Amino acid sequence: MGKPPVIIGQNFALANLMVYAERVFTKEGNIYYRFPCWFQQLPNWEYIIHRTPPEDLSEFICRSGLGGDNPKIKPPER
Repeated sequence: MGKPPVIIGQNFALANLMVYAERVFTKEGNIYYRFPCWFQQLPNWEYIIHRTPPEDLSEFICRSGLGGDNPKIKPPER
């Protein structure tokens, strides 16, 4: 079992840095960022730091590494 996430709430400074982070959109509808650890954006613009990737993120990373038609991690915008 992994470490529990750290809930940091709304953070507009962090939101401004997300353009420099890698992004993942899982089929469950979750959005994750890596900068350099994984963050999750909640619908109300709060963020959670994941010290251990959740199951859907782990699955996404595994599928992404398989290549082909699997979804890919999006590189930073800048």
